[in-house]
Amino acid sequence: MRVWITRSEPGASRQAEALRHAGYDVRVVPVLSIEPTGVQPPAGTFRHVVFLSEHAVRHGGDLHYCAGARVLAVGAATARALADRGVTASVPGAVSSEGLIDAFAGERLAGAAVLVVAGEDGRKTLRDALIARGARVSEFLSYRRRPVGAASVDPAGVDAVLVASQDGFRAFARLWFDSGGGAVRVIAASARIAGLGAALGFPDVETAGGPADEDWIQALERRRGT
Repeated sequence: MRVWITRSEPGASRQAEALRHAGYDVRVVPVLSIEPTGVQPPAGTFRHVVFLSEHAVRHGGDLHYCAGARVLAVGAATARALADRGVTASVPGAVSSEGLIDAFAGERLAGAAVLVVAGEDGRKTLRDALIARGARVSEFLSYRRRPVGAASVDPAGVDAVLVASQDGFRAFARLWFDSGGGAVRVIAASARIAGLGAALGFPDVETAGGPADEDWIQALERRRGT
């Protein structure tokens, strides 16, 4: 099966290595580029600092604002990126904003200073939930996503496409149809992302069911048998 990985780097190459090891013919062609916003983190100290992606870490400056704080990462890859820079972070059970909300379930948040490090135009689910519990939430929007202008992938040479974000799904759909692509198997990282499928012209979208490479491979195996 010929698989197009559309996510941005460095996650795309890591995922490709796992899929090739499992026997898939992989094309790594990200549909989004990542660039820093150039803004600076808010001043002050924080009781909690939350990173919503690996990109937030990479473009998050010198991370001085993590000193003395409880640090949370949305998933294992984000936690590894922090560890590489000397910061230890805890990871929630579910890799999502909802999982992070659950990670705060036992915390007294009234008046607590919380910094959320994320990308522009991301979901505000976590921020809104923490504010509702009385936290003083600041945001450090350290990067932005930009759709690439073109993708060097022939639709005729693709059997399945993996999409890892809503922005990525939208960017892929535009490039796919601009290149003359038709019906294709799409696997999304979550049900929320898969829910865009019908509106974008892909009525049958599989959900990977989890962030691990094994989850994507199992979804591909299900597709291989149909």
